[in-house]
This record gives sequence, structure tokens and C-alpha cells, in this order.
Amino acid sequence: MLQIRNLAKHFFSFIFLGYMLLVGSQRAYAQSCTVTLEGSVLDENDQPVVAAQLIILGNQQGVITDTTGYFRLHHLCPHTTYTLQITMLGFDSQELLLPVGHQAPPKLQIKLNTSSKTLDEVTVAAQKESDWMSLPQQTLTAEQLAKSSGKPLAEMLKEVSGVSSLTTGASISKPVIHGLYSNRVLILNNGIRQEGQQWGSEHAPEIDPFVASQLTVIKGAASVRYGAEAMGGVILVNPAALPYGMRGSGQATIVGSSNGRQGIFSGWVESGFGKRKQWAARLQATSKNVGTLQSPDYYLANTAFQEFNFSGAVGFKQEKRGIEIFFSRFTTSLGIFRAAHIGNLTDLEAAINSPRPLFEGQFTYDIANPRQKIEHNLLKVNAFYKIPKLGLLQIQYGWQINTRQEFDIRIGGRFNIPALNMELQTHTLELAVERPSSNKWKGSWGLQGLLQFNSNVPGTGVRPLVPNFDNYGIGLFWTEKRVGDKWDWEFGLRYDYRFLSVLRFDTQDNLLNPRFNFQNISASVGAHRHWENGITWRNNIGTAWRPPQAYELYSQGLHHGAAALEFGDENLRAEQAYQTSSTWQVQRKRIDIEIGLYANYINNYIFLNPELPPALTIRGAFPVFNFRQTDALLAGVDLIAKYRFVKVGFVQAKAALIRARDVRNQRFLPFIPADRYEVTAGCQWEEVGQWQDIIAAFTLQHVLQQFRVEPNSDYAPPPPTYTLLNFQAGVTKQWNGHRLAFSFMVENILNIRYRDYMNRFRYFGDEIGRNFTVRLLWTFGQKAKK
Repeated sequence: MLQIRNLAKHFFSFIFLGYMLLVGSQRAYAQSCTVTLEGSVLDENDQPVVAAQLIILGNQQGVITDTTGYFRLHHLCPHTTYTLQITMLGFDSQELLLPVGHQAPPKLQIKLNTSSKTLDEVTVAAQKESDWMSLPQQTLTAEQLAKSSGKPLAEMLKEVSGVSSLTTGASISKPVIHGLYSNRVLILNNGIRQEGQQWGSEHAPEIDPFVASQLTVIKGAASVRYGAEAMGGVILVNPAALPYGMRGSGQATIVGSSNGRQGIFSGWVESGFGKRKQWAARLQATSKNVGTLQSPDYYLANTAFQEFNFSGAVGFKQEKRGIEIFFSRFTTSLGIFRAAHIGNLTDLEAAINSPRPLFEGQFTYDIANPRQKIEHNLLKVNAFYKIPKLGLLQIQYGWQINTRQEFDIRIGGRFNIPALNMELQTHTLELAVERPSSNKWKGSWGLQGLLQFNSNVPGTGVRPLVPNFDNYGIGLFWTEKRVGDKWDWEFGLRYDYRFLSVLRFDTQDNLLNPRFNFQNISASVGAHRHWENGITWRNNIGTAWRPPQAYELYSQGLHHGAAALEFGDENLRAEQAYQTSSTWQVQRKRIDIEIGLYANYINNYIFLNPELPPALTIRGAFPVFNFRQTDALLAGVDLIAKYRFVKVGFVQAKAALIRARDVRNQRFLPFIPADRYEVTAGCQWEEVGQWQDIIAAFTLQHVLQQFRVEPNSDYAPPPPTYTLLNFQAGVTKQWNGHRLAFSFMVENILNIRYRDYMNRFRYFGDEIGRNFTVRLLWTFGQKAKK
């Protein structure tokens, strides 16, 4: 109880500190931001657009137009350039650059064109900027994604404060939001729930980041709209809108890196259909080839991987109805770090205590056993229809099939026979109605369905790690939002039901069919307040829940990808979370500050716990991990601040701190990210002569040792503190309908040898060493002119 009081004391101290800092900033600049912008929004026929949403990106200040299309934005800062986003269902969204002088600019008259977005894209934009403004969120734009292109999804998302990654070696990573990961973080891949994480906590999302034109991270419990499993947050992988009515465009990206001698090519082409402006299409593909990765002192044996992905989309859109079809295929073959698979207990102990791996490799592009082969196919059909007086009806169907083969080190001619061979097939259906705005209120309601079937393909000669199962679910949701001049309010309620049927063999080879029924209600209440001088406050209180997954209930044996023996517990109960978050943001001409505070109390929190000692099997010696359950409290703070000086100079600082506690047993929880700090300093020019977007910056990353662990509770103590120095530079050139962007990056400049606590292979080897990366991005056609 004392620990709970201490955590609560620190949390509310953070809130008070953030409040005082930002109120102080408000007083310091009390007379600086007094400019008012007003205007009107009209359609193509010069008729007023009612309830259009206008948002200033960055500080999220926003209003909606009245019955005459009129709007007014207060408290803008002089000598500042803002980006104004205008969105309205049924119309193309716009982004306008607004340079604000000392006095109010002339009244704006903004014209919106009939929508060139399909239903899903309109919905995503509204959710990102408006429907859930009380939850902390951050978007990585296409320009930001280009600077980290070629990295896995989880590594790209580490640019967002409060997001880290759980890795298994150098080639497998998945995002961690506020200390939560796996099935507690929901990923929407082009509007479809990404299904492929039901086989373990370390499986990376099977998503090609090159598909996305932006990535949005919503931090906090967002279960009301997105469903169970969105306890820690939601990641929106959003492609660009199809180019209705536009001429052809395309883009080619080439990435080369020194570590692993990796080469990556990705490209897309898209076009409207000439005079048939209702039609548009896009094709995209990516190829990666990565050799053995290298730490500062040695090669990490068997860490090569190859990847090939492609996707295509075609859409038909009219004013009142439209449909879009999207298909993607993700395939990868990757090696599992050879030094993590040990033959006997003596060698395992020696490997864990050794500063170098027992197996050191040489450079090669070949992949040996142990290895994985993964395929993920996704089909999406999305349609909308405008119904008078009712609103916008949206229907979306998704089909996914995920196959995973894991190959062990086997003898007797069984080298190419997988030890694990599993297939997961998922069908999802969503029906939603967006109700038109009325008296500043806007709402939506709908239902979602899930059918999911997991099967083990016979012929492996090994008892399956995860048994066959069928998973059925249905969800009903309702949300309401009121947008005012200073206050925005949002409310939401959701009911979910899940049925899980499992087919498994016990230790006596008896076939069993356990069945589970789970149901729960989630709720959310949020507020968004606009203060003078560009200060914004968001607060959200919500509940969320998550039923245990089949792998948490019934894992039994060797998990090759994690090089560990994992065992489930069929007595696990559903998790129930109670979450609150508070975010303060201030934006000035020279300085931007955002402080986010959060607390998450989770009843029946499920976690993977190291169980000493390791075990010896006929397939080798491995660490043992069991799924356990307790009550947990996670609380922390995210900070990001940027200061601009001497016109082109800038300094940016980020920090992410989290405290997690097993409150039932008064213990620390395993696999919680350590405190992380980051400082970036550099110069940035918008234009110099014929060159644009010039940047040069150094980044210092500092990660503390995770000393909040129980003594002798793990196979090795947490790695020590480490500090990395990185550098990036870039420039863009435009000419005659072409745009060429070049960037150069050096990671771990000093070639520091280190290990990260959140890497499950930290027992056996170091992280990768120095890495030089060159990126070349060529855009051609109509989009190159933007």
C-alpha cells in the first residue's frame, strides 16, 4: 500500500509540475499571441460548408464552421507560420500555410472540392485530429518517415516520445507504448486490425512501412472505438488517398546501409483514370536484402534476412457513394541468432556469463537454421454511402491469412521440415454510421465482428507450441463529441463479447476442448481545452480490457524465435484496465513544449516471467519463462521540447520515464523500458538557392540501466547504462516535375558496445555497431510539384 501511495504521490506531483511550468509560460507570453483569424468555408458551388473542422496542426487548436460556413480562430502568435488543416466528410481535406503578421490577416475564403477520399481515409483523418483529441497522440508525416525509411515499423515509431521497442535479436522488433506491448497495442493497417501477434510476444508486425504516408500513434486506452486489446494505444498505418482526378505520379526509394551491407528498394506508381475521375489506382512494392549484422567486435551469426512485399489498391468514388479494394502481401525469411541456441546447460551458463557469444559468425547473405519463414496476406473492401438525415454509412470487410514456419537445427534429413508450422486466418467486418453535426454535437455508432481460426499444419513431428483454436467476437460502440470555442468534450461506450474454443492434447495425449466466454464494457470520457497564447490541455479517463490469448493460456514448449521454453496458464483471467492521461502543450514562435502524464492500473495483468533455472531438452538447453498474472500499476511522463534560435538553429529534447509495480506482491515487473533521454541539436534551412529542406543535426541518446528489477529474478542482470551519438543530414532538389531527396545518417558513431534490457537476446550478444546509411528518394509526376 505504501508503494501505491508513493506512485500516486509522484504522479500527481508530475501533474502539478507540468501545470506550473505551462502556466508560467502562459504568463510570460501573456501579451504575445493576440491575433484572430476569421473566414468562411464554401463548396464548389459557393455554398457554405456547415460543421467543417479547422485545426492548427501542432497545437491542435481547432473550431468548426457555423451554419453560414463562418469560423474564427483566436490567440494566434504574430510572425509565425501555421499549418491549417480543413476536413469535412464528403470533401477533400486541405492543408494551408498561414503566415501571420503583427495584425490580423484578411478574411479567408476556403473552397473545398467534393471528396476524393474513400470512407476509411476520411474516418482516419477525423479520428487522428478530432474524434479522440483528449488522448495524447503524435503523427509522423511522409517527410519524417522518409528520413528513417528502410527501418522496421517499431524502430521508426521510436521517434515518438513514450514509444520504445521490444526486440528479439537485431531483426525482430515490435512497438512498446508506455510499457505495454503485444496484444495490448492495436495496429490498424490501412484501417484493418493487424492480426498476426497471437503466437507470441516477440513476433514483429508483418507490415511494410513503405505503404504508409503517415504513422499516427495514439497513446492510452482507446478501446471504445477500436476494441479490446487497445489498452496501451493504437498505431494507425495510413496510406495516402488514392489520386482521383489526378495525373500519374510515382516514387522510388533506394536505401543502402553498411552494417549488414543491406540494400533496400521500394517504389510506387499511381494515377487517376483520365476522364473517368471517379476511378484511381496504386501499385507498390518493396525488396530488402540484409546480410549478417555486426556488433562493434564481432559478427552476429545467422542474422541475415530477406523481405519482399507488394500491395495494390483500386477505388471508385462518387459524391454519395464509393468503394475501395486493397490487397497486400508481406513475405520474409530471417535467421535466428545462432548463439541463442545452446546444446547443454554448462554451455548455456557460460554463454550468459560471457562478454562474447559462444558462436561468432562471418559475413554472408545466406540464412541457416534456426530460421523463420513468414507470409501475411491482407484483403480489404471498403464502401460508404450517404443516407439523407441518417448520415454516412460505412462498411468494411477484412480478410487476413498469416503463415509462420520456424525451422530448428535438426538432423537426419529433416533440415527443411519446419518444427513449427502454423496458419492463422481472420475475417473482420465493421459497420458504422457517422451522424452529421447538430448544435456542435457529432456522434457515431456501429458494430464490429471477428472470426478467427488458428491451425497447426501436420508433419512437423513436434507437439505444437500453440494449439488449434477458434476465436469469435462482436463489439458494439457509441461515441459523442461536442466541439466548442474553448472546450471540446467526448464520450464513448462499448460492449465486447469473445468466445474462444481450443483443441489441445494434454501430457497423456488426450484430446481436450476447453472453451472460454469473455465479455466486458469499456468507457471513456475526455476533455480538450484551448487556452490563450497557444496553450492546450487534454485529459482522458477511460477503461479497457483484454481477454487472455491462446498462447498465454496454452503455450507448451520451445519457442524457436525467442530461443526459450514458454509455458501458459489456463487459469488466466481477462485483464481490466483503468487509465488516465493528462497532456499539456504550448507552442510559441521559438519554443514548443509538450508534457504528457499517465497512469494505468491493470487488474489481472498478464506477463511473461523468467523462471530459474533453465531446462535441458532433447533440442538443447534454454531459459524458461512462464505466464503469470497479478495487479499492476504503470505510471510515467513523456516530455518533448524544441527551441529554435538564430533563424536556422534548433535544439530538441525528449524524455520518457515509466514506473511499473506488481501491487499485489509488492514487486517490480519484468520487461519494462528503462528511462530514456534524447537531445538533438542542428541547423535547418527551408531553402538555400535551388536547394530545399536542408538539415544537419547530431543526436545524443542516453538510456539508463533498468535497476528496478527484483534481485536474482532473471538469468542475467540488466545491462549497464549506455549513450549513443548519431548524425543525420539531408537536402532536397526540385526541377521540372521531379523531386530528389538525399539523406545521410550515421548511427552509433563511436561504435559503442552495449546491450539493451528490452532485447530478449541480451543474454547472448551485443547490439549492432556503427552503421552508415544513405537514402535516395525520387518523386516524379504531379505529386512531385507539391
